[in-house]
Amino acid sequence: MQKMVDKGLIVTLVLDSCHSGGAARNDQDKGVRGVDIIDMTPRPTDSLVASMEELIQNWKTYNKKSNLDQGNARSINSKSKLLEPKGYVLVAACQENEYAYERVFEGTEQNGALTYWLLKSLKELGTETSAKVFHNRILAKINVAERRQTPMLQGEGDRSFFDNTIKTLELTGFVRQVDAKKNVVELSVGQAHGIRKESELALYSLKTADLTKTEQRIALVKITKLGGVKSWATITQFLDNHTLTLEDIEVGAPTLLL
Repeated sequence: MQKMVDKGLIVTLVLDSCHSGGAARNDQDKGVRGVDIIDMTPRPTDSLVASMEELIQNWKTYNKKSNLDQGNARSINSKSKLLEPKGYVLVAACQENEYAYERVFEGTEQNGALTYWLLKSLKELGTETSAKVFHNRILAKINVAERRQTPMLQGEGDRSFFDNTIKTLELTGFVRQVDAKKNVVELSVGQAHGIRKESELALYSLKTADLTKTEQRIALVKITKLGGVKSWATITQFLDNHTLTLEDIEVGAPTLLL
């Protein structure tokens, strides 16, 4: 992938596969994408995380031009190098320690969850939407239904999915799910993001990329049940269009702390 980036190519990579190729079976309509072997590769027992001093020093030097001029790899410690998040978009079906599940979504054929929701989101949102907006939509659709699978996004999340057009982003969270019966929405924000109980957020239409456009706001919400990284909020006001209801709020829609 690095060689393609170095050649100036637009690189967007989607991996709908398990972390390392393990296999398992659950319900009849659900399975794990992989092969029928177990990875028995010996793993190191000591921590791969650098010391706090090394992490602090790496963070301080990360944005220095002299450091970036040395190439597209940044040194975390003497044994590890990570690819800079520049020039590519990587969407992975799950975290390193998780499986990528498949199930029947329509008809009778099983599909990988990431593949299904990515294709569906492309049809709904269009190809010019940023990778971050796509990821928010896919993450909410998959992780709410299957909490053992967490789609990941790496690289330039503010880039449109199929070219290098940069979309201005100020995302502070997004809608994970809507409970119309209780008149609440679950948001992907919490104490870890500086959110407090009764914090107010603006909720935007799904395709909004630039959150400075206040005319794209469709509702105001207030946090009523605070969590670590997920919280529930109540709609306090619908903006401009009084015909909107909770059912009109889409999963993946961005929010901004006021």
